[in-house]
Amino acid sequence: MSKKTVFVTFPTQRDVRRVLEEELGSLARLAYVEDVPSRERVSVLQEVEILLPFFLSAELSPEELACLDSLVFLQSMLAGVDDIPFAAIPQEVTICSNGGAWADPLAEHALGMALALGKLLFWNHGKLSRGEYDFAEKSFWFRNSVCGILGFGGIGKAIAALARPMGMKIHVINRSGVSDVPVDFLGSLDDLETMLRVADVLFVTIPLTRATKGLLGSRELAWMKDEAILVNVARGDIISEKALFEHMRDHPRFKVGIDTWWNEPAEGKRFRVNYPFFRFPHFLGSPHNANRVEGMNAVAARSAAANIARFLRGEAPKGVVDREEYL
Repeated sequence: MSKKTVFVTFPTQRDVRRVLEEELGSLARLAYVEDVPSRERVSVLQEVEILLPFFLSAELSPEELACLDSLVFLQSMLAGVDDIPFAAIPQEVTICSNGGAWADPLAEHALGMALALGKLLFWNHGKLSRGEYDFAEKSFWFRNSVCGILGFGGIGKAIAALARPMGMKIHVINRSGVSDVPVDFLGSLDDLETMLRVADVLFVTIPLTRATKGLLGSRELAWMKDEAILVNVARGDIISEKALFEHMRDHPRFKVGIDTWWNEPAEGKRFRVNYPFFRFPHFLGSPHNANRVEGMNAVAARSAAANIARFLRGEAPKGVVDREEYL
């Protein structure tokens, strides 16, 4: 039986290519976008059975996506698959996310944001830079507080693993209401209010789907404690931008850390915020780089390649996406 072709749609560094060759070299033919002249890309894509993209919409044009006549399997490099143009991918193609591959650095970043906000690090640094020595200001004590995690996949579980040793109570909401990891509270989206009302720190890690777009609006934010900490490392559109701004305006002790934005260059947009969040002293932003640590692309590539290998060996792959959640 001839080997299937895996086409990598993003430019690969040496360490990523080495990992892919190690994991898949004996099972498939690997083709890389940077090795294929643009004039030959359409004919190559017509024969491709497996696709490995990063940001598929940016990497292949609509005309190129229409050429994927032989495609049977699409493995995302990312855990979030909301960038994939599902309507352009044939119904019979199996699509998989790379869930959990980026979890460890994302969890560290999310917790770092929460700690910086709760301990008033930037608030106090700014005061000191202006010559204000405010010894009386009290910061937040994380021990015995409630760590709320909205979405309990790989990232959520990694956050819980870091928060638990700090003495935090772990309260979790996921879509199924089921988990194999012991927590102090576990519910489905029907229990969202219950968790939001007790959470001292809320980490948003749930995937962006039709059901979760705008999940946190004015009503949901009003359920939260006035001095709660909210950190979003999932997708910007899970939280209403307008509602979040108005909530911060009306609750000056509410603290927010944002790594994922409503308008990002990776989505073909210009980075911007529609409201002046950065005027708030308890607002902290980062440029969607929570997962950008040295060597991480190779780690994610190994995870993605291992899942492709499962498919090639006839085993059930992990992270199969229900496209009805996105269409």
